[in-house]
Amino acid sequence: MDDPESAANILQSDINKIISWSNKWLVTFNPAKTESILISRKKTPVNHPPLLMLNKQISEVPSHKHLGIFLSNACTWHDHIDHIKGKAWDRINILRKLKFVLDRKSLEIIYFSFIRPLLEYGDVIWDNCTNTQKKELDCIQNEAARIVTGATKLISIENLNNETKWESLESRRKKHRLILLYKILNNITPSYLTSIVPPQINELSRYNLRNADNIQSIAARSTLYSNSFLPSTIRDWNELPQAIKQSDSLQIFNNHLNRDKRRPSNYLYAGERRAQVYHARLRTKCSALNAHLFAKSIMTSPLCECNKIENNHHYFLICPRYQRARHEMLQELSLVCNTITVDILLNGNPSLTLDTNNKLFSVVHKYILSTKRFAS
Repeated sequence: MDDPESAANILQSDINKIISWSNKWLVTFNPAKTESILISRKKTPVNHPPLLMLNKQISEVPSHKHLGIFLSNACTWHDHIDHIKGKAWDRINILRKLKFVLDRKSLEIIYFSFIRPLLEYGDVIWDNCTNTQKKELDCIQNEAARIVTGATKLISIENLNNETKWESLESRRKKHRLILLYKILNNITPSYLTSIVPPQINELSRYNLRNADNIQSIAARSTLYSNSFLPSTIRDWNELPQAIKQSDSLQIFNNHLNRDKRRPSNYLYAGERRAQVYHARLRTKCSALNAHLFAKSIMTSPLCECNKIENNHHYFLICPRYQRARHEMLQELSLVCNTITVDILLNGNPSLTLDTNNKLFSVVHKYILSTKRFAS
């Protein structure tokens, strides 16, 4: 409503009805704990008359926390993102203290159970936040991944993602939106949500169009609205294959969305924590080997003490400083694996059983620790 006076009169009338109801049923409301928020995208919002409760003026606030979501009077998500960032970083700091106390699997479970839910609560609502804010949330997941794997700041984000196989927060938010829309279209949500979804194309046209089962897109005059739940999710929904949109159940729909989800090999969780960390750093090229440090401009030379480039291949199979440890490693590996390559030493062999890969990693970890190359 454009008329501030009329809007204020309607709201004041509703407040008076609430007070009458509270008096009848002996319910007490506290005006000091009651807030009002004027939501407007105008650069110079119109002044609205004050609202009263029990003859006391209700204070107007720039943002308000409602069911765990901070709503802003300017339709931005700065307060909400700052809030979840603060809580998430506090928990990340606790996770960091456990970096060498717990094993990789336990640390990962802690992140999935106690930190990532903070980053995703209500994300279908605030997914139209700015790209900068999304990157700030990504930084939290990246730091958690570094702690869980034991990787250092030198690791590239690409290598970090390949190591954890974690799904990006952006991808997860998109799936959450699509799942909610599936529920809405299949009447698994309250009817007031179903009523706001536009009709399908075939309901608006007499012609047999190829995209007849698509939902009519929503025109948006602003980027903020275009990226909000309904317009953006309808666009994503219309791009889905027909078979997925017509899934018989929510579980089948969810399975379709997660069909290409990557999962780390179980044997990456094997072994003692410190050996896990050294192994992961070698795998992701952020270890203390001179070639890895040289690539990040930390060392002036990639050469080993034996005057050869100190990379993973050199460390595991060539360097004369670890000849005895290498001989023992290769002897033990010959009992569980016919072929020995640096890739197998780092990543295991998917064609082998989990038990065999666990044994392989155990031998590799023994070698890493016995060389004392990474001992501080």
